[in-house]
Amino acid sequence: MDAQKRLGDHHRLSILLWDLNISNKEAIEACGCNPRTLFRWLAGDSPVPKPVITMFELMLEKKQWTLAQSTETE
Repeated sequence: MDAQKRLGDHHRLSILLWDLNISNKEAIEACGCNPRTLFRWLAGDSPVPKPVITMFELMLEKKQWTLAQSTETE
């Protein structure tokens, strides 16, 4: 199992946002959630919905794929 997936979802969310270089404001806009909700997720005070984790994982996969494609064409 991937080490990041063993972490709690709130840690996973934090890592995803860091890897994507997304600010809290951008994350709130992407999720369409209340700012307080994001802060509760990141603090581990509220469970992070699986679709939120999945959305940011897909965004990271797309970013990594795009970077890989751009290095192949150089």
